[in-house]
Amino acid sequence: MGGLSPSLQRICDELSGNPNLIRCDASAGWAIIHNGPRHSTAAAAANVRNFSIDLWYQGVLQGSGWTSDLREIARASVAFHLDKSSISEIAVRFEWFKPTQQAVNHQRGAEIFVTEAWQSLAHRLGSEPYSRLGLLPLVLEAAKRPELRRLLPFTSLNRLCFSRTTGYPYTGDCPLAWPLSGGLYVTAACEQRVLGEGDAVRAADLLAANLPRNCGAAIHGTAEDLKLLAD
Repeated sequence: MGGLSPSLQRICDELSGNPNLIRCDASAGWAIIHNGPRHSTAAAAANVRNFSIDLWYQGVLQGSGWTSDLREIARASVAFHLDKSSISEIAVRFEWFKPTQQAVNHQRGAEIFVTEAWQSLAHRLGSEPYSRLGLLPLVLEAAKRPELRRLLPFTSLNRLCFSRTTGYPYTGDCPLAWPLSGGLYVTAACEQRVLGEGDAVRAADLLAANLPRNCGAAIHGTAEDLKLLAD
């Protein structure tokens, strides 16, 4: 039928009754639907008739699932994008769809989402193979500083990073830290300007002291959402 994207588009048009309500764009074998703070990605399995969908809201993965019926993928898309159904409602309606724990935390507000992210990151960095990064002492120390604790922590390769939003793409304006042999190396967000180095206490102090001006608590949304609010 011309590929995943046009096939999904035809079914969505049929279900919605209006071809202008949902637009499925093809990108590297994926069908992508954008609708304000909501977007979804659908894909087809390689050698069997099976389809998946990921549902995103404000840059946070809300849930995903697999089914052999492409019409089910389209129905879930219509429920999410047009009916604005909640993730819990979609999970009840489509048994093959599974919400993420992030979705549960996201619904409880940005502050709780960030708190859970700190706890999850500390747990992950304390287990193999992530413990080899040597970032756990810094995470525990950084969590003691209110100005860092209210930001979303995440790792990128071997770096500890922070975002002023809970959704991806994250903000790229906060300092970050890298592990060194026997210590930690702190740079500005651009990674070109060195702020200093030292143990976990020294690195956490440097991170907190070099946050963007008027840096508040992380908000729900993406870096683009934060930019729009600033404008």
